[in-house]
Amino acid sequence: MINFKRIILIVLLFLIPLKLILSQESSQREKPIILISYQMGITSIPQEGEEEDYRQGFNPFPVVPSHTVKTVNGEIFVYLYRNLFLGFSLDYCMNTRITVIDPSDDDSFQFNTLSFYNYYLSLRYKYKLFGISSYFSIGVGRTLTNGAESETITTNKGYSLLLEKIDSYSQMLYVSNFGLELPLGESIYLTGKISYLRLNMDKDSYLQFLGGIKFIILKGREVQHE
Repeated sequence: MINFKRIILIVLLFLIPLKLILSQESSQREKPIILISYQMGITSIPQEGEEEDYRQGFNPFPVVPSHTVKTVNGEIFVYLYRNLFLGFSLDYCMNTRITVIDPSDDDSFQFNTLSFYNYYLSLRYKYKLFGISSYFSIGVGRTLTNGAESETITTNKGYSLLLEKIDSYSQMLYVSNFGLELPLGESIYLTGKISYLRLNMDKDSYLQFLGGIKFIILKGREVQHE
């Protein structure tokens, strides 16, 4: 199996010193550009479990249906070389209320899903797509799922059910992004992206759709050496 974490680490360790060497040797150099963005949108969580997993008295609610959660995102990117940028991204995916059903008698109850954070480093490559500023990036990081206290609930048919305590836990995360940027001014852009995220431990994958504003807080300029 391909070790994406090792590949990305090798690329980063190669690109950063390369950037330093080129900036020292070139007669012209471009100052790093620092960009920040704030985006909002949704994360689409796939269904977990199948009705075939049902076992009476042991697993009465085998399916957690697919659902979407509101998501906020912040990013900061630093110029490396030519069209390459190095960035750090942080997502907060909120909880939402969903309904699960017992397939044997259609009993059901509602509960709040767990909120979670995604944070990762990524390499972004910018290019023009049909004349529109676009980018593609790959990244690696971690997802941190918040825990929940134990809770006793009553189902729609009047049965008591104990939801056991869940501790917070973390796992590796692999991310790929595709985005578009439309200029609104000299240093501000309207931006949107679609992301594919893959969890290492759970083997789950999900999509994310975000849109927002990007700011250039340090613009690049060429410096002529004498």
